Amino acid sequence: MIYLIGWTLIFTVLTLSELTGNRFRTPIFILLIFFIMVSVLRGDVGTDTNTYEFLVGGLSDNINPVGMEPGFIGVTEFLLGIFESPVMVVRFFALIFFGLLYFYIARSNKNERFMFLAYLAPAFIYQYSMNVIRLGVASGLLILAAQYYNRKKLTSSAVLVGSAVLFHYSIMFSFAFIWLSQMRWSRFSTAFAGVFFSALMIAVVYVNMDYFQLKLASYQGFSAPGESSGLSKLLVIFLLVIGVLFSSLPRSDKAKLSVLGVGFGSLFWLVSAYTYAGLRFLDLLSFALPLSVLVTYNRNQLDFNLAVKFCLVMSGLVGALSAFKNFLSEDGVGPSPFLPYTLNLIFELL
Repeated sequence: MIYLIGWTLIFTVLTLSELTGNRFRTPIFILLIFFIMVSVLRGDVGTDTNTYEFLVGGLSDNINPVGMEPGFIGVTEFLLGIFESPVMVVRFFALIFFGLLYFYIARSNKNERFMFLAYLAPAFIYQYSMNVIRLGVASGLLILAAQYYNRKKLTSSAVLVGSAVLFHYSIMFSFAFIWLSQMRWSRFSTAFAGVFFSALMIAVVYVNMDYFQLKLASYQGFSAPGESSGLSKLLVIFLLVIGVLFSSLPRSDKAKLSVLGVGFGSLFWLVSAYTYAGLRFLDLLSFALPLSVLVTYNRNQLDFNLAVKFCLVMSGLVGALSAFKNFLSEDGVGPSPFLPYTLNLIFELL
């Protein structure tokens, strides 16, 4: 099965990378070619693919969809001027996503490459390139923003964060989480910045009230997920916190990351028992927490120790297994499930 092949390739490249001292980027570039082909050449595959094609088709007919961020709309309208095909436009967003990943890997250090192979790729690469494509582009911009932040290019980092928000408003939570993990909580300037950022988020919500009301209504349309929902994400967060506790980071950084991970993880898991929104925030947290760990390690100019590496690999395995379980449970369900995987008809005829 094509998904299993991809995950096997990821962990194979990770193993070879560690055996060779994690010095080379070329194997990762070659690895990404496989995923580009899987995502770009796909047929009706990916839970939200059919919905995105419908929305893009509406934009081509000058119907402005409610609930779409301006960055996504702007890029879509630009692409429609080139391709005129909603199918091609949706597939091109996968190319944008992988273009961001290529740029990230090209500038990466050892920590960033290990994080990508051990956790980010196995846990998110299929979903972010073939399903939640807006969040995928936003997340790609966010990891680049974190990379620029660690290299003291704060203006470029801020521009990338702003661009990420324009593709998916929920990425504001991921940014806020990373920001909290890097600030000195005892400083008055930190408290003031927290108030300012909170006010900024409230302003964004107010200006885009129609969007958030639509999202709230969509979540209310789902039945309560139940207490067992989100356990895989909670396990990932637990493993990451364990890694932090046994890391080589300073005590203050360990404390902040652990408190934030356990606090938000517990809160969102409790919320997920009553509303689907809790699962969405657990997913965001499972992306933001390891990225915060990466930023903290780079800021302290430390390499991942064995405990952190082990927990990242285990988290990546849990993320991949959880994703595959979801793919299997949705086999043949809806107009564009992950299973069975099919090629686009155009390429089948070639």
